[in-house]
Amino acid sequence: MAIIQQRWLRGTLLLSTLWLLTSGNVLSCDFCNCIMGINPYYNGMNRIGLSLLYQQSHIPGGESLTPGSKVVGGNLLKILHGGGTADDEGLTVEEYERRKTLELSWRYHLSRSVMVTALVPFVETQVTSTGTLITRGLGDATLLGHYVVENLFSKQTPSTLILGGGVTIPTGTNNLHNSQGERIDNRLQPGSGAVGVAGEILLTTPLDKWTTAIDLYGKVNSANSYGDRIGPSFSATATVNHDIYRNNPSNFGVVGIGGLRSEIAGQDNLAGTTDPTSGSETLWVNLGGEIVYHQFKLEASTLLPVAQRREPGGADEDIRLHVGLRYEFW
Repeated sequence: MAIIQQRWLRGTLLLSTLWLLTSGNVLSCDFCNCIMGINPYYNGMNRIGLSLLYQQSHIPGGESLTPGSKVVGGNLLKILHGGGTADDEGLTVEEYERRKTLELSWRYHLSRSVMVTALVPFVETQVTSTGTLITRGLGDATLLGHYVVENLFSKQTPSTLILGGGVTIPTGTNNLHNSQGERIDNRLQPGSGAVGVAGEILLTTPLDKWTTAIDLYGKVNSANSYGDRIGPSFSATATVNHDIYRNNPSNFGVVGIGGLRSEIAGQDNLAGTTDPTSGSETLWVNLGGEIVYHQFKLEASTLLPVAQRREPGGADEDIRLHVGLRYEFW
């Protein structure tokens, strides 16, 4: 049964991506990797933005253990406290991880076809099980360069292709310790302590009151000084956007957004050893909207997991929420 479910999920991810590529009903958003938010239109403008992303995941409880034995299989809170214990009945306790990422973004065009992007996040993570652990601090900054190709197919269908790449810089806090003086799991640190390399391909096509696009984003990380390495990740986001209301004289509009997103994450290494509970595949439904007023854009969206595969002991993804405000200028 597990093998059938795994094959079904992989097939669903592949078929969804192929369908969106062939139908053109797609558009970009960068949850997890960088959260500049949904961009229904590429308009060649510079921008400053502020986004807030809320994520939640949980590890189901109920695994049988001998009372007093060390908990294994991904129970992060107990691992953080030096390897905790089972409850009085010898069962693991359900655990929740909640993460909030506040990110400042800046994008600037050096020329009509070349632009640069800088992202600076602040991250707070809370893990709750038999107790509560909270970490917060500055995350890793990201620097990206993009090459823009306009009017890709024809002037009647002004598609825009954006090719980008860059690095994440280990500017974030990566040496937080728990109450017993032990270093916290690397994945709960605000920063990774390592350099990462990222690449992106974005294709957008506006069609009257509709905009379609697809965004492919991949990232590979190096190991930090502790021997920790976050696994490689890949995402494909596809969205269609529709002008629900537009009043050009007053520069006001409302945009509806819907689509799909797939994510694949490789396994993590902790101190040079592969974590068998890490690694995942997830398919999301993306629903949201945007209000535009002059050069300001306020956006809100939610991601709902509809299919996912986790290794035994790994955490299941729950809902994600995103809200962002940006100012665009020439």
